[in-house]
Amino acid sequence: LPNGHINFEKFWQLAKQVTEFIAWKQVTCPFEKNSRVITFLQASPVLNEN
Repeated sequence: LPNGHINFEKFWQLAKQVTEFIAWKQVTCPFEKNSRVITFLQASPVLNEN
């Protein structure tokens, strides 16, 4: 905020999202990696709404 205070509501929402992200990063995927799929996803263009 302009006065130097913290918006705790937004901070709490961000903390929840980061916590979920960390939890999902620690989940083991039961599928084998497929190099063709990985290459496709890495090489595909990122589209936007325009």
